[in-house]
Amino acid sequence: MRELLSKFILSSFLLLNVLVLLSCVSSEARQDSNIVNTSPNTQSASWVSQFSHIDPDKVLKKKQREKLLKYFHQNHQKIANKNYLSLFDLSQNSSKQRYHLIDLKSGKVTSYLSAHGKGSDPDHDGIATIFSNKSGSHMTSLGFYLTAEKYIGSNGLSLRLDGLEKSNSNARPRAIVIHGADYVDPKRKKIGRSFGCPAFERKYAKSIIDKIAQGSLLLITK
Repeated sequence: MRELLSKFILSSFLLLNVLVLLSCVSSEARQDSNIVNTSPNTQSASWVSQFSHIDPDKVLKKKQREKLLKYFHQNHQKIANKNYLSLFDLSQNSSKQRYHLIDLKSGKVTSYLSAHGKGSDPDHDGIATIFSNKSGSHMTSLGFYLTAEKYIGSNGLSLRLDGLEKSNSNARPRAIVIHGADYVDPKRKKIGRSFGCPAFERKYAKSIIDKIAQGSLLLITK
């Protein structure tokens, strides 16, 4: 009788271990399933949907828009001003409204005239063709920037920029800033050129600077 009881207890103990093992395997499988659900493709679909309201009028070029929004999504914790994004499209002539200000809440895009660096457009035909990060080049630098502090300089109210890439890392020491300029005027035969700064019509400069100051993301692209 005792022998049968011992065998019963041993069998019960082994069965309990098997059940515990199966429970662990099931839990790991559920965890693996959750990992699959956060694959890059799923994440991509998720972040894209967050910005589905942006640019309903399709002002921005698709590749440029996606590049800007993807960078914003991946680095949003480092971006203090999440109200506005900016995209400066240097593939367009300076006679076009090619600086695009994006309101992230409403999705609206407002476009403005903006000058590029004289060194980037040596023949002054309105198209920037060469770019540099070097001091004294008077060229525009491509890449992502974060806006910084406002100040009053020789061009009036201005906004400092910090470059986020090797292509524009010298933005602050080069004094590449956002400011207003008299040579950015639709009434002129040709829009003037800056020393590398994104420069605007004076009547819009303050409004733009006030919106994007203190940590807004800017992409200058070709």
